[in-house]
Amino acid sequence: MPEKDIIVKKITVSYEGVFNFNELIRLIKNWLSQNSYYIIEKDYGDVVKDKNLSDIKISIESTREVDDYNRAHIDITIKVKDLENVTVNNKKLQKGQLTIDFESYLKKDIHAKWEVKPLQKILRGIYDKFFSINKQKVIENDLREETFAVRDEVKAYFNLLQR
Repeated sequence: MPEKDIIVKKITVSYEGVFNFNELIRLIKNWLSQNSYYIIEKDYGDVVKDKNLSDIKISIESTREVDDYNRAHIDITIKVKDLENVTVNNKKLQKGQLTIDFESYLKKDIHAKWEVKPLQKILRGIYDKFFSINKQKVIENDLREETFAVRDEVKAYFNLLQR
């Protein structure tokens, strides 16, 4: 079974106001695709509270194989409370309280090659601890930077809306 190292535990971006929900989802998915991530929309929940209000929760899991040993994961959870469709300047937009959580982790030994025999597992531990530490730090830093980059992209989108 692959070992899971959490790189970015949970960072949150919050926004309240008018936004284009489809454009936001497209922005996130385009960024992940451009950075070679495979995207899975894991969960989509829609709870209608009133005739015009609803709550939405979307979970997006994205993966990218870094090499034969490592797989990078960025998980994004989008929660919208009191989502309401509004019209602004003849454009159909949405209004509500938006919370987006970003989390990233690295899975090692993704093909379970080192898990077959106990001796191989020990050798993998030694390899991880002493021989591949510099390579792993570079991979972890890249994943951390990518997680903050997608978060910054979303924050920049919200900053444009506030102008």
